[in-house]
Amino acid sequence: ATPTTDEPPAQTPVLPAGPDLARVAGQLTDLDRELGKPADQLKNIDVRKMLADIPTEGLTAQLLAKRGALGERIEAVIRRRQVDQVQEAFATVQDEANKLVDEHNYDLAEQRLEAFKGKNDPALKDRFADTVKAVQKSKADYVTWLGEQVRALAARKDLVALKALRDGLPPAWLNTPQEQEIAKAVRDVEAERAASVNAVATQAGKLLVAWNFTGLGELVRTQRKGLEGTPAAVK
Repeated sequence: ATPTTDEPPAQTPVLPAGPDLARVAGQLTDLDRELGKPADQLKNIDVRKMLADIPTEGLTAQLLAKRGALGERIEAVIRRRQVDQVQEAFATVQDEANKLVDEHNYDLAEQRLEAFKGKNDPALKDRFADTVKAVQKSKADYVTWLGEQVRALAARKDLVALKALRDGLPPAWLNTPQEQEIAKAVRDVEAERAASVNAVATQAGKLLVAWNFTGLGELVRTQRKGLEGTPAAVK
């Protein structure tokens, strides 16, 4: 009798089928075509997903090389897109900073620039640094100009112009050393004016006591300019 066994007959293992190379070639062609489109048409296409849908196993050397080249192109396209986005975003911040500079609000302009998240992007680094330097230079130039104005007006004892400079300071420059410098110049000129007025008043009193109206008229004529802007001014 032939011996029997309960073991099932041996089966030949089924190997997984390789990718459809013709389909892969078509996918690569489609991806290549998409990458050739203008940036504005490509921005809404997920090219990374298209690449991920293409297998890497079982490809011919030619198809695998083409897939790798397309992957590099995709990363370059995405990087260009990122650069464009960061440049556009910075342009908006730069416009805002320029408006603040026009208002002489230099510190706030620099703060807005420094708060920009993409400032360390290699594609923006030089442009960002140049913009910050320009704001800082504008501030330095304005400080220099204010100092020159104060010194010139104080030297001329121009009280009216000094007060106009003080009252015309931009809001960002209130309670600053520059405002204090102008206020001090105003006080100094006012003190000199007051001393001058007192001296003229004393001299005028002596002329009146002496009934020297000719001398009084000459005093008024010669001192009129010095009395301008003071309560003792003669109209």
